[in-house]
Amino acid sequence: MVIDNRENGRVIDALTEAISKGADLKFITRQLSLFAYLALQGKLKDVSSLKLLLSQSEMFPEEMGEISPLLGGVQDRENRNKLLAQAIAKQFDEWLKNVADIKYSHDSLNANHYEVVNDDGDHTVINGSSTLTSSGLGIIASKDHEMNHLFTDDENVQRLEAWFN
Repeated sequence: MVIDNRENGRVIDALTEAISKGADLKFITRQLSLFAYLALQGKLKDVSSLKLLLSQSEMFPEEMGEISPLLGGVQDRENRNKLLAQAIAKQFDEWLKNVADIKYSHDSLNANHYEVVNDDGDHTVINGSSTLTSSGLGIIASKDHEMNHLFTDDENVQRLEAWFN
């Protein structure tokens, strides 16, 4: 199934449908934002574990510019104006300390990968261009055209899962 955050579904909807209590998550993303965490927080609070691979060069660029990637993109101005970033960051930090194993790649990561393994054995993998940001999840409109594929069949899921082994 193709997910494009437009006519063909949104990544946020696929993830919230896939994640159940006790799930194990394996995410690769070149960027993440506090507002993406906030949007998924209700589902993430009950997961068992998260293996997270981030792009150090994308998350902590030498020249930050005006906005840190953690605070989202230009389209996240409305979220930033609520002045909740500090509180969200504290919640995110506590959650990460409890469930996450975080690794960094010094190289830029071109693909983004979201794998959900539930207690009942159901696997869902989303692989494509969408980062773990508000626009990447399809929460807010983006000028970018996203192309992601959703897999639930064993053959493709196992092939993609091999990236983590």
